[in-house]
Amino acid sequence: MQSNNTPQPYTVLELTPQALFDIYGTYCHAFEQTVLTAMRRLLQDQYTGGAYELRKYLKGAVALVLPALDQVSASYGMSEETITLEGASIAANLIALGQLMVVADEREDESNKLIQYNQFYGLKDALKGQVNFIIDTTQPDGYRSLTEGEQATLKPAAQRHPDEEAIRNLID
Repeated sequence: MQSNNTPQPYTVLELTPQALFDIYGTYCHAFEQTVLTAMRRLLQDQYTGGAYELRKYLKGAVALVLPALDQVSASYGMSEETITLEGASIAANLIALGQLMVVADEREDESNKLIQYNQFYGLKDALKGQVNFIIDTTQPDGYRSLTEGEQATLKPAAQRHPDEEAIRNLID
């Protein structure tokens, strides 16, 4: 596990089209594009792109994260927050997942809606430093409870993200 400039433990996955497809299925391209669009919307002229990481957090939630701690002003709806680029990219992931849940619901695509739902709430919980379930696509609901061993190792390692409150204020 890595913890580069953020207290949250995560693993960096190889960012490839196949890796995104393995997580998001047929929504992988839409997910990536929606994250980038959300970043442009959140940061407007402050957003200049960057090299994203594909991070997997303790409970299995995966996000495209811009690993930069530069402070920026992000706005979404009526909310404005000072936040790191990393935090803004996590907010963009949550926005994208929320939008893709709606798309999957409108298409009556229950399996992809469940994927987006589990990723959304898994990422929100990871930001809070909570590990209450593990995303597990082999299970009927796409997640499972923690084993006793996982509770003993994962719960103490989980930490709240420094931008969690700002992210929550932007998207809630």
